[in-house]
Amino acid sequence: PIIYNVGDIGISNSLIFIFILGCNNIISKNKLEKFIFSLITSILYIASIVKIDLYNEVVLAQNENTILLVKVFMSIIIFIIFYLFAKYFINSIYLIEFKSKIKDIYKDIKESDKIAYNILPSKVVKRLKQGDKSILDEINDVAVLTNDLVNFTKYAHQVSPEILIYQLNELFSMYDNFCDSLQLEKIKTVGDAYVLAGGLHNKHDHFVENVVKFAILSNKGLKEFNRQHNTNFQLRTGIHIGPVRAGIIGTNRISYDIWGSTLSIASALESKSLIGGINLSQEVYNRLDKNKYKSNTIRKVETDNKVITTYILSEKFIDKYHFTS
Repeated sequence: PIIYNVGDIGISNSLIFIFILGCNNIISKNKLEKFIFSLITSILYIASIVKIDLYNEVVLAQNENTILLVKVFMSIIIFIIFYLFAKYFINSIYLIEFKSKIKDIYKDIKESDKIAYNILPSKVVKRLKQGDKSILDEINDVAVLTNDLVNFTKYAHQVSPEILIYQLNELFSMYDNFCDSLQLEKIKTVGDAYVLAGGLHNKHDHFVENVVKFAILSNKGLKEFNRQHNTNFQLRTGIHIGPVRAGIIGTNRISYDIWGSTLSIASALESKSLIGGINLSQEVYNRLDKNKYKSNTIRKVETDNKVITTYILSEKFIDKYHFTS
């Protein structure tokens, strides 16, 4: 039988041990690799000086030189096998770590995208990803709505900040759901005021009517909110349609906003609206089906040094309004 023994091949094993350590030192650039290769090589070296019966049934010629050559050859083969195994093992570790890091990066990107899409229109996010650093557009025919909670300031001094924020968040979340379901775009909230637009990036046949529907839903939803929370909020709403400038300004805490006379007129209509009513400019009212949206209250409102005609959908109209597909 062939037996490993330090006495007869100690020199050859030692030379192989030193040779592989040297190769390991040159090839391996990573400290972890060097350590594992050195450890495995040392274990093999120790094993080589222990008597291991390789073949019980195979008897080679008694020529000691032949036996020595076979032992040296077997040692080299074993070292190569373990070297390749160690290399594969380490690469597998690195691959697992790499995949884990890729997953973490992908997760971070998804979270960043989610935040971006929550605060910016999807088309604007895509433009920013494509390297567009200046987002400022002039968009015609945009319906802008502003509404404001009546009695909110007085109520804010009567309850704790925690209750106030909780209730305001619940109310605005309801508005957000209405906004999404009607394919409108929320622009911002300012205190207890809510601003949205229709036809900004998603023009369709019903975007003007959908803005009016949002106003009606908001009033109906607010009444249910008052019933649940024993509050007495009411809304004033103004809607106007026209051109706007829309874009992003600044680099910190960026937001997408709109500017121009259309927003100013919508805000003026809101401030001059009847409590619980919806104040429409003539441009908006002319775009509506009069069989569904009939106003019996016509008023003159002065804004931007000019007088405009407005039509009010009253609280009574809102209460009787039923949505149809």
